[in-house]
Amino acid sequence: MRHFLLVALLAMAALPVAAQSSGGDAEAGKALAQTWCANCHMVTPGQATATSDSVPTFMAIAARPNVTGDGLRAFLAEPHGRMPPLVLSRNDIDNMSAFILSLRAK
Repeated sequence: MRHFLLVALLAMAALPVAAQSSGGDAEAGKALAQTWCANCHMVTPGQATATSDSVPTFMAIAARPNVTGDGLRAFLAEPHGRMPPLVLSRNDIDNMSAFILSLRAK
């Protein structure tokens, strides 16, 4: 499951720039990320550790100029490569996307 998010987030680097608004709840997305993603990814700046240093942090993903809410939502909606199948509702996807984008430096 955690590998799914890694692959999903890496693939977003190839997506075109689009609108940033996801309409999701960033706090709910944070809770979801801490539950499902934090074992492999650094999902918050204050997180002590992640189990893999070969995956990008959520902050690094958010900092990519071509990562968008639409791209995140599209990627998180589909199963990908090395990650276990993660089934997220549309609401979960919106929330996760909002959380990742909230990490972008203002």
